[in-house]
Amino acid sequence: MNRKGNCWDNTVSAGCFHPLKTELMHQEQFKTNDEAKQTIYESIKVFYNRERSHSENDELSPVEYKNQFKAV
Repeated sequence: MNRKGNCWDNTVSAGCFHPLKTELMHQEQFKTNDEAKQTIYESIKVFYNRERSHSENDELSPVEYKNQFKAV
């Protein structure tokens, strides 16, 4: 997997970090590391998991997508 020219090992992390970088990190200037950690945590835990729609989940957030199977 980690050989030169084998890009599949980065696909999962790139899929996660690309939206985080483009939607948050390039728009913010953090004064401290703790401020950056808190903002990133809130972005992932609150926005990304609860609010942001995902095309892979029929345009539902991950929490909404998961909850539709709990109700069944």
